[in-house]
Amino acid sequence: MELFHELYGCYYHVVGRILREAYSEGISRSQIDGIVAEEGFAESGLHLLPRLLDREWDLLREEDGVYRSKLGHADTGLPLTLLQKAWLRALLRDRRIRLFLDEEQIGSLEERFRGVEPLFRVEDFHVFDVAADGDPYDDEEYIGRFRLAMAAIQNKKPLLAEYERGKGGASRISFLPERLLYSQKDDKFRLLGRQYHARNKAVILNLGRIRALEVAEHPGPDDADKEKEPGKHVVRIAIYEERNALERCMLQFASYDKQTVFDDEKGCYLCDISYDPMEETELLIRILSFGPVVEVLGPEGMREQVRQRVQSQMKRLVAPL
Repeated sequence: MELFHELYGCYYHVVGRILREAYSEGISRSQIDGIVAEEGFAESGLHLLPRLLDREWDLLREEDGVYRSKLGHADTGLPLTLLQKAWLRALLRDRRIRLFLDEEQIGSLEERFRGVEPLFRVEDFHVFDVAADGDPYDDEEYIGRFRLAMAAIQNKKPLLAEYERGKGGASRISFLPERLLYSQKDDKFRLLGRQYHARNKAVILNLGRIRALEVAEHPGPDDADKEKEPGKHVVRIAIYEERNALERCMLQFASYDKQTVFDDEKGCYLCDISYDPMEETELLIRILSFGPVVEVLGPEGMREQVRQRVQSQMKRLVAPL
């Protein structure tokens, strides 16, 4: 089942733009054709134009060679359906929503959707493969650091972090943040960036272990430094037709750029996943979670990491008591 109806898809937006431009000054046939070609599909003109111009939908009238909208206003914004409201009401129950909205905004939305039953509730799901020590999404200091990091990424501002190391102690790190990465398995956010004086050296910080965060005083790197940034890496995996593996992989790796084809000779799907080198560990953990139904075919460095992790796990399982 599609969550939101195609009524609010491409065709709706194409017709909406035509009506907006036809409301005041009018719009010519050639302009309509241009909008359909620019924002629609190759066959959109065959479906849209006869209904729109032959008065089947009765939205336009022709005057002196131009078309004008019959609507009493130019607003063609999308009204929310009951299903969309139920979806948004459910999102407002997520603990992580406070990272993006303040209490006033949440209260305003709750009031707007009063009387709408959430599409789902947190207690409707039993999650068994997520770490129990996720980030403290209700902590005000954590929320403040998250928003500061998000603003610094958007505005390309440098940051100075006091970071708690895994073996105790803390260090101060000056870096340019690039993005926030959420690990579904760990239920934690990681802040990814690059150090100033070593642009190719990645900075990966668990947001929950940052003790203090502030905007740094010195400016960010210049364009010459930006050219040194590494590009995307690609890992190829084989997905075997067992345990609904293909559908599960498509969901798990939905946020990655990927290309998937079926290999008739091997009888499996071959999937090339593009990823940032800083996300390699997170991607590796996700791949390993599929067990024997997914195989890493390359590059050799990634295959070796898989071997090492599997061998390490085997040693733990057979270790004497």
